[in-house]
Amino acid sequence: MTRKMRASAARTLYAPATSVPDLDDDSPPVRGMGSLVREFYRDPVAWAGLAVCTLVLTYGGGAIMFWFHAIYLGEGGPAISPYLHWALDSTAGFLGLTPAIAVIIPLAAWTAMEPGPGGARLGRVRPGLFALVAGVLLALVTAPAPIFHDNFLARGTWLGEHITHMWGGPQYVSAHVHQEVEAGPWFEMGQQVVAGIPTYVPLMFVGLMLVRCLNHVGRGRRGVTPAPVDPR
Repeated sequence: MTRKMRASAARTLYAPATSVPDLDDDSPPVRGMGSLVREFYRDPVAWAGLAVCTLVLTYGGGAIMFWFHAIYLGEGGPAISPYLHWALDSTAGFLGLTPAIAVIIPLAAWTAMEPGPGGARLGRVRPGLFALVAGVLLALVTAPAPIFHDNFLARGTWLGEHITHMWGGPQYVSAHVHQEVEAGPWFEMGQQVVAGIPTYVPLMFVGLMLVRCLNHVGRGRRGVTPAPVDPR
């Protein structure tokens, strides 16, 4: 028999098959951003979901952004292995973006939530709308990323030169670096947002589905009859 738990915003997002709406919920309504975030992370499933989604967004998104900037735009970078370059940029993104993602996820979950059945405070979260809202917000948050990269991680910076000295070499120098154009920080930030939206919206959806599938598999391993994952 499938175990049901009281619904929370995090559970309706990440494990909807395990939650049951509480029609007698007398908890005070959520007021303000801080209250919304605190309530979301009271459920332990929220922390697991944050970890998985953040890894997908920063390391998966980092791979796409590495291709976009270093290969497609030909911006080059330190003379290091492309795998190390990707890992360096993605780890910086993981450290810098985790707090923002932690706020974006509950905000998007509440935005994408349908009214609950029979007057329940919590209803079904629409995954497509969740991914759209969260992905667009994350793309906006990452707008300053090229400026940060140019000042702290790129060629000529202290960290870039230090890493190149330890692990780089002439064999990693790109032969296809394009001529750099002084486009200005606003153009770079706008370019990042334009590239970020089609990157982070699908990855947010992938991260959500991955968390739901992991919860589904986890219930099966604990000897609980798994309910089908709702992809809607």
